Amino acid sequence: MIGLIALSGCESSGEMSIVDVEPREAPAAGGHRIAIKGNNFRTDIGYTVYFGSERSPAVTIIDPETLVVEVPPHDAASGVDITVSADNGDAFRIASAFSFKGAASPTEAPTGNLKY
Repeated sequence: MIGLIALSGCESSGEMSIVDVEPREAPAAGGHRIAIKGNNFRTDIGYTVYFGSERSPAVTIIDPETLVVEVPPHDAASGVDITVSADNGDAFRIASAFSFKGAASPTEAPTGNLKY
C-alpha cells in the first residue's frame, strides 16, 4: 500500500482505501490516463482528483476497485501529491504519488505547404 492520508471518515458499506497508482509518472503535457487502484470506490457518486493543485479533466469509475483518471497538464517536471475527493465528502491525499516528466510545451502550429 502506498502512503495516504484520510481527510475524512467514510460512512459507506466499507471504508474506501487507495492501494496503488499505475503508472506513477507521465509527461507534463498531460492527456495520459492512469489507474488509481483501491477498495470500495462507490459507483453511485462522483470523484474529483487533483495532481498537486491541478484538477484532472476526467475521472471514470470503472468498478469499486478502479478509477481511471486523465492526467492534467503541469508546468514543470516534479513529484506531486494526488488528492481523491468523493462527492460524499470522503477524501484522501496520496503523498508524493506521481511524477511529471519534462516541462509542458505549448502546442505547435502545423508546418508544411498550406494553400489557401
